Amino acid sequence: MGITVPDVNRRGFLGAIGKAALIGSAALLTPKVLHAHGSSWWHGLSQMSRNQAIVDATAPWMGGYGGSCKDWARTVVQTASKYHVAIPSTKAAPDDYRWEYDPNRNVITDSMCRLLENAPTGWIVQMKLRSGMPHTAIIAGKMSQSVLFVDSNWDLDGRVQTHLMSYSDFYNKLWRTWSYTLYYVV
Repeated sequence: MGITVPDVNRRGFLGAIGKAALIGSAALLTPKVLHAHGSSWWHGLSQMSRNQAIVDATAPWMGGYGGSCKDWARTVVQTASKYHVAIPSTKAAPDDYRWEYDPNRNVITDSMCRLLENAPTGWIVQMKLRSGMPHTAIIAGKMSQSVLFVDSNWDLDGRVQTHLMSYSDFYNKLWRTWSYTLYYVV
């Protein structure tokens, strides 16, 4: 049993960048993999449907208060998965562009890191910014030269918002060019 993936542009959430700008892919690279046991409803969905459910779960938050970026992203994933999946804590500095391993194996991570340009919508980015601060964002849309993030607390005000950022601007904002990790929720 699956769900119908809604057209987010028709709902107005990502209409500003246009339907052609969204790049959805069922092809999975080999980044971090998150897996929750005992969640047959969630696991019955295709990966593209799980990714879309995560993006859709961000919509009610737009412009509102989400608090810290990681706690907000955790709440979004829990809401999207109907509380079948929880993302793990962020590692301590200097590795705070990665997440902790879950010893209960409710969440499994892999050590591969891929280019942001190759990550589909619905994936989650854990990054370490040039300022030294870690940040968590969800990929809400993509264009050939840029990515649309939705996150909380980008401006340190706890507000949920989107920002369209070129890939070069993204890499320039990082502590080091490799100081980010991509995750998808399975």
